Amino acid sequence: MSKRIGDESGESVHKKQPYEYYCVLDFEATCEEPNPEGYEHEIIEFPVVLLNASDLKVKDTIQIFVKPRDKPHLSDFCTRLTGISQQQVDAGISLTAALHKIHGFLASHGLVEGKYEDHCLKPGQYHSDTGSWQYKFAFLTDGPWDLWRFLNPECQRKHIRKAGYYDMWVNVRYLFCEYHEIHRSGPSDDDDDDDNRRERSHNIKR
Repeated sequence: MSKRIGDESGESVHKKQPYEYYCVLDFEATCEEPNPEGYEHEIIEFPVVLLNASDLKVKDTIQIFVKPRDKPHLSDFCTRLTGISQQQVDAGISLTAALHKIHGFLASHGLVEGKYEDHCLKPGQYHSDTGSWQYKFAFLTDGPWDLWRFLNPECQRKHIRKAGYYDMWVNVRYLFCEYHEIHRSGPSDDDDDDDNRRERSHNIKR
């Protein structure tokens, strides 16, 4: 933000951002009430809001409905919770097609070059392992769940190749609590296993 909450001086404290753009992302996924043990979510909505990091103005948006493969029929609870209808997911596209469509969206703004497959990682490889941090953008999420707990396991289960730029995100929840020194009780947002500690190092702490 260009002005801190509670700063009444009117003086901008905006610092140069590490990326030129942020892709605000908030998945919706299949769910039950309650979710059975071991329940495997499937993404049903893939929306992105592209923000210019210099002024936080919206540059463009895209919304994609995804047709779930393993749980094609939404529960009544899922429809009430997400506001997404059965008709919308029935008319949706596969997760693979959605990933390619998002890549095209990013390419249309000059944020990626080449084919989607050119940006995909080998199994077990992280973006930081490649030594290439040339992307001008990062995803911005409320916690680690969207990319680490929804997209990552679904891609693994379905053997879908995932682009390396999905391992780059800004955890807004973490930064908000850190900045305002808010104590987070209960389980950590990041579930401190080894993989998540590694992914958390990708978060922007400014």
